[in-house]
Amino acid sequence: MLEKKFIDVHNHILPGVDDGACNMEDTIAMLQIAYDEGIRTIICTPHHHPRRGCESIETLQKTYQLVKQEIDKLQLDIELYLGCEIYFDDEVIDNLKQGNILTMNNTKTILLEFLPNDNYIYMHNVIKRLQMEGYQVILAHFERYACLVNHEDNVEDLYTMNVLLQINAGSILGEYGRTIERFVDRMLKEKLVDLVGSDAHNQNYRSPRMKEAYQYVSKKYGEQYANEIFYQNAFKLLTHNKE
Repeated sequence: MLEKKFIDVHNHILPGVDDGACNMEDTIAMLQIAYDEGIRTIICTPHHHPRRGCESIETLQKTYQLVKQEIDKLQLDIELYLGCEIYFDDEVIDNLKQGNILTMNNTKTILLEFLPNDNYIYMHNVIKRLQMEGYQVILAHFERYACLVNHEDNVEDLYTMNVLLQINAGSILGEYGRTIERFVDRMLKEKLVDLVGSDAHNQNYRSPRMKEAYQYVSKKYGEQYANEIFYQNAFKLLTHNKE
């Protein structure tokens, strides 16, 4: 069944590289939770951020290989890919061009984040610059940005720009407050959401859980749409514009 093939496009499961899993024990616990939830593909997205984590590509690739080895030992049917959650600053574009920042599975797709209170003009202009450089932008947890939650016309503008809009599974279930829950509900109703990720950081309060959110969306907005945003759209981006 499709519900047992979720693709988690946003998580911090690599150990010791950012503010996510602290060590391999945490990672293993998170992998087991993900498997039990029906997640069968994970795109690891460690932070590229001045405070939350900015490890070299070499370190990230080495850690990624170690986690893949643990998956083999555990005999878990989970595919692992490597990407990055990129906080934008003035050096990001040059670093992307020079190959110093990971894209999503070596494609021309990037997972991009901003500060929660960044204004929309700045966000719009940054995304336009990245698109002009040939990158497909996924806007990480777009339900966190005040300029979108309070101005839904800005969401529609991003959607018409072909920005992929990602929400966190926990936001669907109200884990980040009623205001965000209501906003996400409206976005789902209008089918403005493209992707769902766990944004998991640990095995406790921010763990890789997606099943309940899938069931909610499937029941309220239709199984076809739920399958698209929990699986099908993510599958397409893994192979889109492969470098």
